[in-house]
Amino acid sequence: MSTDTTTDDPGSVPSSRRAMRGNRTADQAKPASGKARPPKPSKPPKAPKAPKRVKKGDLGFDENGVPLKKAPTFVLYKGKKSKPATIARSLRALTMVLRVGQPEARALEIVGEQYRKFEIGRAYEHAAKAMREEGASFKQALMAEEILPRTVRELIEAAQTSQALQRNLDQAAVLMGEATSVKKKLLMNLIQPGFMMLMCIALLFVAVAFIIPGFVATFDDLDVETPQMTIIILAVAEYVKWGLVLVGLAAALFMSYWVTLGRKSDRFKSAMDTLAIRTPAIGPILQLSAASRLFSLLSANLSTGIGEPESLRSAANGCGNDALKQHCLAHAERMLTDGVELKGFVQTKLVPLDARQILSSAPSVRQEIEIMNELSPEYRDEASVQLDTLNKTIDPIVNYAVYGIAGVLIISIVLPMYAIYPALMQMG
Repeated sequence: MSTDTTTDDPGSVPSSRRAMRGNRTADQAKPASGKARPPKPSKPPKAPKAPKRVKKGDLGFDENGVPLKKAPTFVLYKGKKSKPATIARSLRALTMVLRVGQPEARALEIVGEQYRKFEIGRAYEHAAKAMREEGASFKQALMAEEILPRTVRELIEAAQTSQALQRNLDQAAVLMGEATSVKKKLLMNLIQPGFMMLMCIALLFVAVAFIIPGFVATFDDLDVETPQMTIIILAVAEYVKWGLVLVGLAAALFMSYWVTLGRKSDRFKSAMDTLAIRTPAIGPILQLSAASRLFSLLSANLSTGIGEPESLRSAANGCGNDALKQHCLAHAERMLTDGVELKGFVQTKLVPLDARQILSSAPSVRQEIEIMNELSPEYRDEASVQLDTLNKTIDPIVNYAVYGIAGVLIISIVLPMYAIYPALMQMG
């Protein structure tokens, strides 16, 4: 006699199978003691771990997320100090070696060998070693070398592809060379006149503090009337002496604060750079140079496809002026929080007036990039022209000032000698 295991529902499972499945499930749920084990509560899925923060000296992460760390080494002598011009030449050499088809690690070794007597050359060799032995990428290896200036590292970090990285290295070489030229010319234009003025002030202080009072004492001993001109010079000299003391004391206090706290304070550095930009004659040159670097970095970052706030933040870190840097960082933050436009960052007196007007009228980011690409070399050339003009203007001014101080010193010393000479003749 057969048993009917079918049901009315053609898609249902036969009752005998359901019974067997139920018994098997119950047997699996029962422990050895015969008591039913309560089902374990399901664990919530683990949240993904936050990426580890890259510490100073790390090379970043490899493709598996493993941090690549820079091996701590002690080197007694790292080579000659690399000037900006040397770094610029080495960057140009690196890009040329890459263009001829050399692998990235090999290119670093070639340029490192070429500049081995400098710090930058040994940094390239160390970067090549990191690529070969630690598996670091070309970008990671370069970013780990702190000998590279901030401007260069910002451009390296902004590059997303190998082609963009080579282009940014070329741009970094140009910026380093231009910055060296402007700063060196400005320093040379100011250091010689400053030294001459310092020497004249020192001689003036010695004259009013020691020489002229000595003549007055001699006049008293000889019972000779002090010349009226000497009395006037002595009266003025007293004020000059205390003025020089106050100026020297203020300079000493400023240097003490700068060495201890000032150079570590972003607010103080920003205030000093703002003051420098507003200084007559020197300020416009510094303003043009900083704006040129900012526009060049920003246009390069935007051209590689980086977001506008990140591009502005990266360019601000390499512009070379702390006041302009803080302004741009604050504007980048407002872009994220308030949704303001990128071109609003030029609305500050730290940027030349024509740049404010031209960039404000740009209808899109593409036009802003084109404008900045045109303004950057124009401002760089204008800064060089103003440097030459400053040099031609400051030389005669300083020379006339030196002649004037020397004339006062001669009169203040020679005149009392002529007044004393008759009294000495009578004594003889």
